Amino acid sequence: MPSHPSKSEADRHAPFAPTQELFSLPPLQSPVEPDVSEHFHPTKTSALKVVLPAIFWKDDQTLHLIDASQRDSIRDFVSFDLSVDRIEKFYKHLWLAGLPQLARPLHYHRMLHRKIIVTERADLHLLWQDDWIFIKPLPDYIMSHGVWSRAIQQNQTTFNSARGFLLSYLWLINRESDFAVAQSEKLISNQLKWEQWRLFSATIAPNLAFEAFKDISPRYRYGELRLNRINWIYRLCSKTRNLQRFARGYFYTYRRYTTFLQRNFAWVLTAIAYVAIMLSAMQVGLGTIQLKENKKFNRVSYGFTVFSLVLPLAIFLIAALVLLFLILINFIYLLHRRKSAELSSSDRDISLRPYAH
Repeated sequence: MPSHPSKSEADRHAPFAPTQELFSLPPLQSPVEPDVSEHFHPTKTSALKVVLPAIFWKDDQTLHLIDASQRDSIRDFVSFDLSVDRIEKFYKHLWLAGLPQLARPLHYHRMLHRKIIVTERADLHLLWQDDWIFIKPLPDYIMSHGVWSRAIQQNQTTFNSARGFLLSYLWLINRESDFAVAQSEKLISNQLKWEQWRLFSATIAPNLAFEAFKDISPRYRYGELRLNRINWIYRLCSKTRNLQRFARGYFYTYRRYTTFLQRNFAWVLTAIAYVAIMLSAMQVGLGTIQLKENKKFNRVSYGFTVFSLVLPLAIFLIAALVLLFLILINFIYLLHRRKSAELSSSDRDISLRPYAH
C-alpha cells in the first residue's frame, strides 16, 4: 500500500463547514470523553439526522456492534466501511485496468444500458464487467461534519479514503438527471433534494483539490476499472499473490463450477466451428485436380486432421485439471474456515456470523 503523507490531525479538515453539513450526528453521551466538535457545532434544524447501522461485519466473519455514543466505535466502523487498502496494494498497476480519468456520470451508464449493482464494499466501488458496474451508495455519515471530526480526521488513511470516495460522487452526480438515477438506485438518501446536493457539491468541490489529488487515496486517481483485469493483477502482483488468490482472484464471481466453465471455455465452440470449416475446405480441396496430387497440401491436410482429433481431448483435459484445481482450493478453504470456526467457538456465538460470500 502506498505511504500517505504524514499530517497532524489539526491539519486535516472536513471539506465543508459545520453549517454546510446535510446530516448531523447527535452529541456523544460519554461523560469520560467529551466531544470536541460540540464546542463549534451549531444548532441546526435543517440538517437531517445520521442513522448509523446497528452492526457491521468484518472480513474475519465477526459481527461488531456500532455504538453511536462512542467515538472509537464510530471510528472503527467508518475506517472499515471506507477502506480501499486491498486495491491500494497494487495501485501502481491500476493503469492496466483503467484510464486515470474521471468516472462517467450516472446518466451515461444508463445510456450504455449498464446495470448498477449496489455494493457496500468501497474496494469494489466503480469496478465493472460486461454490462454491469458496482457502485457503493453514498453514506449519510460522510455528509456529517460531526463524523469527520470524530471518526475520519484522526487517521490519515481513512481521511484520504473518505475524500476520495466523496470525490467519486462529484463525478457520478453533477446533473439533476444523475441525481434522479442515484435516488432511484438507492445510491443516495431519498430525503435529500436536488438543490441541497447542488449546493453541497459546489461547496466541497474546491475543498477536495481534485485536480492535484491532494490528500486523496491513490485508488481515486482512476475512475472505472475493469474487474476481470483487476482479478488478474491481484493474482499476479508480487504484493498480493498466493495460491488461493490465484484461484479466486480479487472478487470471485462464480457460484457454480458450470458458470466458471461457461464463461472461460465459451471460446471452445468458436474453435471447434473454425476447425470444422477448415476440415470441410480441405476435403473439398483434396477432391480437386489441382490439389489432389499436391504433396504439400496433402501433408498439411494430414497434420491438421491429426491436430483436430487431438485438440478436443487436450481442451477436455485442461478443463478437467482447472476444475480439479478449483475444487481442491475451495476444499482447502472450507477446511480452513471450519478449523477457524472450531477454534473460535468458545469465544463468540458462531450463529451470529453472517453468510460468507
